[in-house]
Amino acid sequence: MATFSQSLKALRRHFSWTELIILAALLTPSFAFSQTVRQSSSTEERLIRLEEGQNAIEKRLDDTNKRIGDLNASINGRFDDTNRRIDDLRAEMSNRFDDLRFWLGLITTAVFAALAGLFGLWLYLIRNLRQPASGVNGRAVAEQRHTEFEEMQKRLAALEIQLKQMQSGPA
Repeated sequence: MATFSQSLKALRRHFSWTELIILAALLTPSFAFSQTVRQSSSTEERLIRLEEGQNAIEKRLDDTNKRIGDLNASINGRFDDTNRRIDDLRAEMSNRFDDLRFWLGLITTAVFAALAGLFGLWLYLIRNLRQPASGVNGRAVAEQRHTEFEEMQKRLAALEIQLKQMQSGPA
């Protein structure tokens, strides 16, 4: 044993106690082997946990994608509903404008017809008011027309006589 204690004394000169403990721990095969087993098992456990985490992340991504798809479908449905409502409002406004144009056209036509009737009535009244003013009185105008009528009857009788003479031939 003297050699061991001598070698221990020689090592003590070169290293301190803590360094000797560390060196002994590294040189011991059972301690080093148990460390590698623990590291390999912890590495496997870590890989398993990483795979589980990756699977959980993939599941969360799939769930998120599904929710995004559902949200897109909901948004598209609302856009379609909004577009349908806008189209319905446009059609209703178009119908209202058509009705408004019809009634405005009808009212405008009625107003112009009434104005034309009033203008015609005004012309009739003007004409009738001026006629008696041009003659002396209504009786004088009637007598004048009566004499003109008698003259026309005389001319008509004369023309009938000439017509009979022409039909009978040369005399």
